[in-house]
Amino acid sequence: MKLRSRIAIICGKLAYWMVRKAGRGSGSALPGRIARGIAPEILTELSGMVRKKVIAVTGTNGKTTTNHIIAHVLEESGQRLVCNRLGANLLDGVITAFVLAAGADGKLDGDYACIEVDELASVEVFPKLKPDCVVLTNVFRDQLDRMGEVDLICNKIQKAIKSVPDARVVVNCDDICSYGL
Repeated sequence: MKLRSRIAIICGKLAYWMVRKAGRGSGSALPGRIARGIAPEILTELSGMVRKKVIAVTGTNGKTTTNHIIAHVLEESGQRLVCNRLGANLLDGVITAFVLAAGADGKLDGDYACIEVDELASVEVFPKLKPDCVVLTNVFRDQLDRMGEVDLICNKIQKAIKSVPDARVVVNCDDICSYGL
């Protein structure tokens, strides 16, 4: 691991500790933002240390529940896991999960990563995360003020999935977005 990446991890962990100590939130995004500022490729580097598979869960609804179910099954089977349980599913939150899972020496001890990813952020996250498997829950008209129409969401998810051509895709076959995959 590069020295720059080790410094990024230490600074991210320190930021997490300071946010929590100050009672200023959960510390779910700032550590990732700081780590990425120091080492822009930190997510690719850390996710590449996962021994078995990186699983990304995205979609409009059901991401958190689906991610927690997969994580629970993996942990119950004795696997070491990286998971963004703090709920932050944008790029910085995903990075935070990996930073917090890494040791101060920069090494990551994880068999699997089970990562919830916001459907609109998937375009930015997937190329860096490089998931082996993408689980697409569904796409509904939801939060129209933030996301716009279903076609926009489908296009973003399809673009994100095309950025990781070796990933296995698990998709709800009844979902409108699955027709373009």
